[in-house]
Amino acid sequence: MERLQKIISQSGFCSRRQAETLIKNGLIKVNGQIAKLGDKADLNFDKIEIKGQLLSLKEFKYYLLYKPKGYLSTLADPFGGNNLTTLIKQAGIKERFFPVGRLDKNSEGLMILTNDGEFANKIMHPRYNIEKTYLVTTDKTFLPLDGEKLKRGIMVDRKKTWPAKIKLFKEKNKTVEITIHEGRKRIIRRMLDRLGYQVISLKRIKIGDLALANLKPKQIREISREEIEKYISIN
Repeated sequence: MERLQKIISQSGFCSRRQAETLIKNGLIKVNGQIAKLGDKADLNFDKIEIKGQLLSLKEFKYYLLYKPKGYLSTLADPFGGNNLTTLIKQAGIKERFFPVGRLDKNSEGLMILTNDGEFANKIMHPRYNIEKTYLVTTDKTFLPLDGEKLKRGIMVDRKKTWPAKIKLFKEKNKTVEITIHEGRKRIIRRMLDRLGYQVISLKRIKIGDLALANLKPKQIREISREEIEKYISIN
């Protein structure tokens, strides 16, 4: 038995918060009775209706995507530009999927798409401290001293960043690998700007230990929940 709002969220119908609003407004019934907050149910045995529509078990799917530079990591662009919906359609996928986290338009790399709202929330929630690794090229030589500063954390917008993991490449002294787990908007770019660097290119190469591997820009590959959990700990 699970709380009703959790079942609805896991089904992909809407978010947990939206489900709570539906319950408060008396728009959900369980076995013909109007539900209230705190009610529990089992979708395998109970009949759950939302605005008269029967809720059913949903098959969850998961995809890895290489988002190329120049694409918004949203499902819609009010200005009609390139976005994730464009890539999903090009891959021949007809279902509606949502991105787990974001990459800004000028960044590229690994993203996860899914219709599993509960899973997506876990990946993005700060309590799980899931690391993301980025390969960054800057406009000038990246100094080891600045790498040490990032390892300790620096002030960005009056808030100290969490300690980062840094890997320098001697043969590519303008390229650095940065691993962080915080999700503040454009945080990598803002950290480097604070240290006086301009980001020339930024690619996310790993989420947890799940790697971009041989995916090419615009490519999408289906992956199982079990395979994801081999590389990303969300328990």
